[in-house]
Amino acid sequence: MIKLLFLLCLPLLFFLKCKCLIEMEWKGKNIHLLIVVKIAGIRIKRFTIPVELATEPEYKVNHKPKKLTKSDFKKIQSQLVQIREKVVRLNQWLKGTLKGFSIESLHLTAGVGTDRPDLSAWLNGGISIAQAFVVQLLSKYIRLTAPPKLMIRPVFTQSPFTVVCHCIISVTIAHLIKAGIMLLVRRMTNDHKRVGSGFIGTSN
Repeated sequence: MIKLLFLLCLPLLFFLKCKCLIEMEWKGKNIHLLIVVKIAGIRIKRFTIPVELATEPEYKVNHKPKKLTKSDFKKIQSQLVQIREKVVRLNQWLKGTLKGFSIESLHLTAGVGTDRPDLSAWLNGGISIAQAFVVQLLSKYIRLTAPPKLMIRPVFTQSPFTVVCHCIISVTIAHLIKAGIMLLVRRMTNDHKRVGSGFIGTSN
């Protein structure tokens, strides 16, 4: 009986929403990032990542200290190159996958100050343009279900560059499963093409 109920409810589980809450505070050289993942309102995972901008910044994930070095960036770059080589039309898959995501809330506040009021005004004006550019870029790939709230807090005294961001991104479980299957199919297709081209080369 329990198994039958589980099978009947299984299709409904695919349409549950997975929400990701992202809160970022960037002040000067310090960045504090909070990521909370929820499914059907239940918290699944929570990440706390404070980062200090430096030549070799130190950061913590869930209170475990780590260090980010140039070799880490090289490893990430090589891994991305390998993934791109293994997957057919990876950019097309990525664009199609992002269309299934939606931004339910986006609050972005930024500001900077110097000793000169005129320079502060120019800098904050540039930040306002940058905010609009970021929102325009996001809207090309991810659907915005609510209008974003952009604010500029100009400080006409000397103060570090400050950004505060609050964002909620949602996606259905079914879309994540579909994206994973499509990624697997594209990789298998690429492997099949490689094997085929290898046979053709040996026959010649």
